[in-house]
Amino acid sequence: MKKMTKTFGVVAASAALALGCAMPAFAADSLTVGVGADNNVTGTDADGASGSTVVNLYGVDSSKQIKAVIPIDMTVSAPKTGGALTCPTPGAYKITNQSSDVDIKLTKAQAKANTDGQWQISTSTLTADSLDTTYKKIQLILAPQTDEFGVSAATLTLTGAEDTLTNFDSHTIAADGGELGIELSGSASPKSGTQFDDSVSEKAAQITYTIAKA
Repeated sequence: MKKMTKTFGVVAASAALALGCAMPAFAADSLTVGVGADNNVTGTDADGASGSTVVNLYGVDSSKQIKAVIPIDMTVSAPKTGGALTCPTPGAYKITNQSSDVDIKLTKAQAKANTDGQWQISTSTLTADSLDTTYKKIQLILAPQTDEFGVSAATLTLTGAEDTLTNFDSHTIAADGGELGIELSGSASPKSGTQFDDSVSEKAAQITYTIAKA
């Protein structure tokens, strides 16, 4: 899990997807803290030396601070020849709001394929009969968990561009530990003439989320 903190209204976070098959990584800014060094602490063996530290403090308006936790990666699987993904349950793949006074929501998501591994994002259902000669492909579909047992029927297929998560609009994540499970589904296909390796996972894609004050 990775913690993210930012003192603005919107934060981008991402998580990595491996096929073996891993899923979403986050980019986050944090509060400005730091130290300065005193390079002039000197003395003699007989007298010793002394130095001091000044502690500076500034206030933070907690009503403007977003702090959330999301899994940094996830492993999913697909048939070696291609087909539907098997993914963790929404209860396992979730975002937790650790802000003290701010309710948050997911507003956007962008899937980026691991092009170094010859992956490509697809918006179509992938099967063993839809193999490409150049790329391995992965289709990623997101839906919010509505309660402990249900998942919303309103799904959204990621296009590879920055997609607006209209199906998450009404799903506020409450401050002080509120959670939202995310159902990930989709499909994947290997390159033509190959199969997915069933002995090791590989990074397929990364999903970057935009989180904003609700």
